[in-house]
Amino acid sequence: MSDFIICNLSLLLGILIMLWLFFPEIWPAVWPLWYEGPPAQFAVAEHIFAISNGTYPGHVLVVLGVPQDRLLQAIETSIGRSLSDDERAAFDKPAAGRAWTVQGIYVLWVAPPASAAAFHATLAHEIFHIVEFLFVQTNVQYAPMSEAFAYQITHLTEQIYTHIET
Repeated sequence: MSDFIICNLSLLLGILIMLWLFFPEIWPAVWPLWYEGPPAQFAVAEHIFAISNGTYPGHVLVVLGVPQDRLLQAIETSIGRSLSDDERAAFDKPAAGRAWTVQGIYVLWVAPPASAAAFHATLAHEIFHIVEFLFVQTNVQYAPMSEAFAYQITHLTEQIYTHIET
């Protein structure tokens, strides 16, 4: 009889663990006193600002936490004209972020993020692309492992976080 009870308790425990892993939304009904709800969505304030490329020409239009449709408005305001259909086509696909150039302006965009980790990862990813575009367009010979590349990433990252934190 005790083997029967142990077997059933083990089975019940296994079922509860599987429910917890695959269906976390049911826990309020199962254990309402222990459930604290889903984690709050990470929110980043909307930021639209320009930063310098340091010793390199041009600047970067930084657009953070802004939905994709408003991104296009920010770019048009920055360049002083409407985007062409070809230029708009670059933003047709949904994305977590983009790095792009138009009329010598580098555009770095990060969509409203789902988590802090997603925001920081996407921002780092797009900064990498901005530096890559900058070095190609200014004919700087580089390798992604070079100090010049690393210093430029540091420069842009520091400017962006300084602006966000103030």
